[in-house]
Order: sequence, then C-alpha cells, then structure tokens
Amino acid sequence: MTCAAASDATARLRERIVDVVPLECVDYLALLGLSDLELTGAVPSAEVSLGERPRLRVNPAFVERHCAADESLQVLLLHELNHILLGHTRLYPRVTPLHNVAFDALVNAQLCRALPARANTALLRGLYRPDVLPEALLRPPEGWGTDGVGWALTGPARRLHQALYRGDDVTFVDVVAVLAAQAPAMAGGAAPPLLLGGHGAAPAGAAVDADQLA
Repeated sequence: MTCAAASDATARLRERIVDVVPLECVDYLALLGLSDLELTGAVPSAEVSLGERPRLRVNPAFVERHCAADESLQVLLLHELNHILLGHTRLYPRVTPLHNVAFDALVNAQLCRALPARANTALLRGLYRPDVLPEALLRPPEGWGTDGVGWALTGPARRLHQALYRGDDVTFVDVVAVLAAQAPAMAGGAAPPLLLGGHGAAPAGAAVDADQLA
C-alpha cells in the first residue's frame, strides 16, 4: 500500500469510527480524543494502547472481513473501550488465556444486552460457535432476543450463559470457575479462540494462579 493509499484508508476508517461511536455515551467520547490511529496487522482485531499518548490500533484486514457493517465496527470498538473502562487491563500483573476469555464473556454479554439487535450481535455470532466451549460464552445463544432461544450448553456452563444474558450479577470469578471446570484445557494455558481487542500476553502454558482467583 502506498503512503497516499494508507493515508486515505486511515482517514476513511477514522470517519467510520467517529460515525459509529454512540455520542450519548459520555465515557466513550474519550476515543475521539485519541491522538493516533494505526492500521496494522500486528494486532488480531483492535486495541487501545495505554499511556500518555493513547493509540488506537486496528487490523484493517479484520475490519474488511468482519466489520463491513457499521454495527459490527461499533461493537469491536466498544468492546475494547469497555475493557479499559472496567479496569480489566490493570487487574492482574500476569493475564492468562483463561482470564482473557472470562473478561470477554462479561464484556460481550454486556454489549449484547445494551445493543440486542441482530445487526449489532452479528460480529460475535459470526466469530463464535454457539455450542462449543469456551466460544459459546463469548456470544449470545441462537435465537437470543426472540421467543425461540436455543441454549446449546448444558450444566453449569448453560446456567452461566443464561445468567450472563439475563443480566444477573455474574462476576469474573464466577466465569473463571466454570471455565476452569468445564474447559480444563483453558486452565492449562491452551490458546483461546480469536478474541476482540487487545489482551495482555500470557506465557506459553501459563496456568491460573490460585491467589489470582480470590
């Protein structure tokens, strides 16, 4: 891509970002003050760097493939901002794959409850399978928002999925406990599915420390 083409692509994406961020959400206006927008393949989807000069880093290939609709781009951006607003980037000195999935399950459910239209949930429904752990916890169930909801999971995972999408009082520890029991490979450090936003890297094979779950 030439410098001129890259500049044009950045300008177009910046315009889309300004258009899709809900202006009535005061906390999200901080995004519009970000000093830099970087298009890069170094991140899987998007992330906001922290520090004195925040930078929004977006993978243009991901946006082209998964966020052609503005509603999907909005969910991608709000997902990352919610991680920051909720303090997820500061909770643990060593973030494991299990932590990342638990954080995303909470954020995705919150976004889906706030933006329940199928156009808004399309990104998550397209990325994750509805009947496989841990993916199913990262998206609404089939038929969510209608009279024909299909809860594909069973046992504790199903109860957790239902609680997330009812808006019950579900904590990070609750999600970690179910994942550790129902998807033990995650507790052993197995690579998670593709996650939205930036996440702290975990050492290969890292397991969840018991004192981090307290």
